[in-house]
Amino acid sequence: MNVQARLFTTVCLLVIMLFGTAQGQWSDPEAVTQINSSYIDKSPFLSFDGLTMYFSRQSGPGWYYTRIYQATRPVPNGPFQSVSEITTLNYNGGHVDSPWVSPDNRRMYYFRTEPGSLSRIKLSTRSAVTDDWPEGRNIEELNVLGRLASPTLTSDELTIVFSGSGLAGGAGGHDLWMATRVARTSTFGPAINLTGLNTASAEYHPSLSGDGLRLYFISNRNGLFQILEAQRPALGVPFGNPVAMTEFEVPEAVLDYPFITPDYSALYFTRDYGQGRDIYVSTNLVDPNVDPDAVAGDYYVNVATGSDFNSGMTPTNPFATIQRGLNAAQNGQVVVVAEGTYVGTGNKNLNFSGRSVTLVSRGGARATIIDCQGSDQAFVFQNGESQNTVVDGFTMTHGNSQTGGGIYCQASSPRIANCIISNNQGYYSGGIYCINFGSPTFVNCQVVDNSGTLGGGVRFAQSDGALINCLIAGNVSQNPG
Repeated sequence: MNVQARLFTTVCLLVIMLFGTAQGQWSDPEAVTQINSSYIDKSPFLSFDGLTMYFSRQSGPGWYYTRIYQATRPVPNGPFQSVSEITTLNYNGGHVDSPWVSPDNRRMYYFRTEPGSLSRIKLSTRSAVTDDWPEGRNIEELNVLGRLASPTLTSDELTIVFSGSGLAGGAGGHDLWMATRVARTSTFGPAINLTGLNTASAEYHPSLSGDGLRLYFISNRNGLFQILEAQRPALGVPFGNPVAMTEFEVPEAVLDYPFITPDYSALYFTRDYGQGRDIYVSTNLVDPNVDPDAVAGDYYVNVATGSDFNSGMTPTNPFATIQRGLNAAQNGQVVVVAEGTYVGTGNKNLNFSGRSVTLVSRGGARATIIDCQGSDQAFVFQNGESQNTVVDGFTMTHGNSQTGGGIYCQASSPRIANCIISNNQGYYSGGIYCINFGSPTFVNCQVVDNSGTLGGGVRFAQSDGALINCLIAGNVSQNPG
């Protein structure tokens, strides 16, 4: 891609980011008739495999409180055939609502109202997908804030967005809040108010895309209840100005409960025509593999949709492995890697072969993981790479090599930015090992929880690399280093 073409693409992307989703992108909404009842059906969540719709139902036969249900189907995109209440989660003392289920179908986040005007986010965990859902435990570090509802997470479960009612520091009666954590088993850090999205009106019922780059929610800031979409180019930066999705509005119905599928292929929401809410679905008419926020590249890699026999030159015809993209790229070119976990041959011991190539993830380090699965290392730089060789936005984990579990750099000076090097092992260093007069630069990186014999996190031997705004923590070395 030449400079003029890349500049034109960048301008187009900025226009999309400023003005939002193009009208005509979505099909006419259709009611999900296999699920909808004569009662109030709401809070849809489609499982990552597309086979189970989790949702809530209120004011059913003989009871008032909201309860969580599930509907199943044998194939994705087919009709739902079986609807059942998840009785092990529900109780008669309050509402049980807003399910969000992990990609492996073993963890459900939801909220429950309890006596004393409490509304708490809970996490139910089951050992196998065939087990019943047990009653969830409170996520205490969040619930101490006050009345919380509607949890929604990134696919790696490291970022959570939820709505809060009357919380200190809020802009209105109902606000959107976000918290993050470094690992799925860790506690969430302090919640922040999404001040760029909240108003003195009400913002609630969020749905966060799996990559964390888009947020859909309800707001009545314009005098009616609308579905708003906010986007951001990368994790860790604020969302841009939200845009109303007016194509779903009809004067006789009230919109609520948006949910975006992980692959952006469909948007679910509810309409209330005055006789109870029903769940609707609209299909994305634009290829969901073409992300308008994606970095412009010369080659593309996607573990979910790619093949190393593809050309790799468009987001819809990507390679499957990262090394295939690096092999194709020439000096000055960019390889863009889609979100996902990259394992096995072609996704470790990655080598630029001395070329000045930029390797960048589309969704950031938390969404783009190089998992070495207990052997070898993520990257090897040993062919005189310079600062024009760039790695940006990856997690490198579970490496195990004598010369550094995450990165080995010999007489080379690449630039590594916005990366997480964690849970690696090695002899000379667990995370990063640089030798023989190289000068690599690390910017905005985290080197955490690595272990080694002579070095835990980072070891420079006859090298003078730079660490700029990096976090080095929790690393263990058997000997000083």
